[in-house]
Amino acid sequence: MTKALHSLQIIIVFLAGTCATNGWCVEFQPADSTLAAQADTVVHHRFNVKQPIAPTALMLVGTLGAIEPKLTFNTNIDGAFPSPGSHTHVDDYLRFVPSAAHLALGFIPSVPHKHRFTDRLLVSATAHATMAVLSYSLKHLTHIQRPDSTDYKSFPSGHAAWAFTGAELVRTEYGNIYGLGAYAIATTVSILRLSRHRHWASDVLMGAGIGILSAHVADWLLPFERRLLGIDGNKKSPTFVAIPSFDPTQRAMTMSVVSVF
Repeated sequence: MTKALHSLQIIIVFLAGTCATNGWCVEFQPADSTLAAQADTVVHHRFNVKQPIAPTALMLVGTLGAIEPKLTFNTNIDGAFPSPGSHTHVDDYLRFVPSAAHLALGFIPSVPHKHRFTDRLLVSATAHATMAVLSYSLKHLTHIQRPDSTDYKSFPSGHAAWAFTGAELVRTEYGNIYGLGAYAIATTVSILRLSRHRHWASDVLMGAGIGILSAHVADWLLPFERRLLGIDGNKKSPTFVAIPSFDPTQRAMTMSVVSVF
């Protein structure tokens, strides 16, 4: 039991520590309601080589579990929780809290933020779409059995991926103080998944890595999405021209649409 608890402590520290690790690349610039427009023009979304370090490390350790789920650290941590597992389902709802906070905190006047709501909505949608494609594709590809033997969709943890996507979005949008709270919630979700024997430790580590990486991918893509949708204040909005016509041979109306970016 002592070895199991020691292994669990290592995993908890590893998960929570990703917030500080990602702090290497924070470019946080406070913006209140009067400075939001200015912040949109000065926030940079360039790729930083340090950003993928923490999620890559988590994913590499998680990949070991895909190769062999019953590795020592997996079985030790699973054995640290009594069987049958906890019957609470709070993790099913708690995983959405960081993502909701990312969208909502910016409406509080006293909370500094980097982007207006439309940008936060774009980033959130892109991040969660990326996370869903990566995590749920891997579930079907790896076909790993859960510790409780209920099905073969253990790897990676979708709950952890959801929670850590939101946690990293909060950290990058509002800074490390708010991010620390979001990461605490995401770590709690991961521990609850372990306590219910729904996942191996490597599953939640992989899910955490996918979530953090997805948040960064969304941040990198934001400038391109803004230009594409014509909401970048520094770029000309796209022009759409619709030209109706009638095809006498087919006796049908047609419509030609031309877009200029």
